[in-house]
Amino acid sequence: MPGSEDPVQYPTIFESFAEDSRREGWADSPELQEIVEFLDDDTGHPDPFDVLEDLCRGYMSDDDLAHFRRHWLGRDDPQYAYWDSEGCAIVAHLLRRGMSRICKRFQATSKPCNYRWLLPGSDEFSLTINEDAHQILFLLTTPIPAYSNDSNAKVRPVANERALLFTASPTKNGVEVTERTMPRTVTK
Repeated sequence: MPGSEDPVQYPTIFESFAEDSRREGWADSPELQEIVEFLDDDTGHPDPFDVLEDLCRGYMSDDDLAHFRRHWLGRDDPQYAYWDSEGCAIVAHLLRRGMSRICKRFQATSKPCNYRWLLPGSDEFSLTINEDAHQILFLLTTPIPAYSNDSNAKVRPVANERALLFTASPTKNGVEVTERTMPRTVTK
């Protein structure tokens, strides 16, 4: 949750998806195929906000759905959104595309899926889907949410020498690796 000192989160919004991936026969189920088709239907359902909300309605309690709408999608009242409207749109597009891709990989492999939300303290929005011999891992990376559920929490980034980000880019002469210290969030 925002304000937490842990930069790796396991949001409740992904728990149901992770649990389903461990259900016998779910990979071949007509319900999962319907979800994939719904996520991929850009013509009939072009708005990723509506698609995600409709998808989550079947997976979440009313309270969790309200939380997802308000904080993740920035609906109802933008002052409670985790990011500005552009950030919420980026997250909605990443989640729609990423959920489609991980569902398709799951259909092909039946490997259990795990979901994590990374808050490294950068301004990056990204989604990585990584598959190994045992699982499919979904990593959503976002900036630290601007809104905290705890009105007393003061969230601020701080340098943490243990948290390093390495990026690599091909160059004419090989590969250039860049290293930088990632700020972490702490609650005052």
